Amino acid sequence: MTVEVASPLWAEFDRIEFYVNNAPQPYDHDADAATRDRYRVIPNVVHTDGAEFSVATVDDFPSIPGAGHLEATTVVSLAGLSEDSWVVVLVRGTDGVSRPLFPFYPNSLDSSTNASLADLADGNLGEVGMTAIAYSNPLFIDADNDGSWTAPGVQLTPP
Repeated sequence: MTVEVASPLWAEFDRIEFYVNNAPQPYDHDADAATRDRYRVIPNVVHTDGAEFSVATVDDFPSIPGAGHLEATTVVSLAGLSEDSWVVVLVRGTDGVSRPLFPFYPNSLDSSTNASLADLADGNLGEVGMTAIAYSNPLFIDADNDGSWTAPGVQLTPP
């Protein structure tokens, strides 16, 4: 499966995650055995900028400074699917790698490290700001090629 991503310059991304017939997994969010586990979904495959793909800046209008966008392409193998399946693709930025969405979400930055205008304009890497996130609709794969798609059923979380 080939995934092509395009985003505005201010929505940097560095991860593309693939979820295939995925089920929520329990995890201990606070390292306290007395509290109940929470659940999260763990991607089946993760591609990162610099390893499985490269983010390129495309200059859409050379005569206008900053009039461009970011784009990347990656390929994941879905060979070996034995039943009809669904795939969701999630694209995101990671704190410390991709700049946060400041000033679109100004209150998400660490206020202790942003006391001046110069601090706010330094890119804000690693300052816990909200990073970009986007996702696809489910992509349905007719693995047995019978012309119809049958849901794979409820995926149970391991005990």
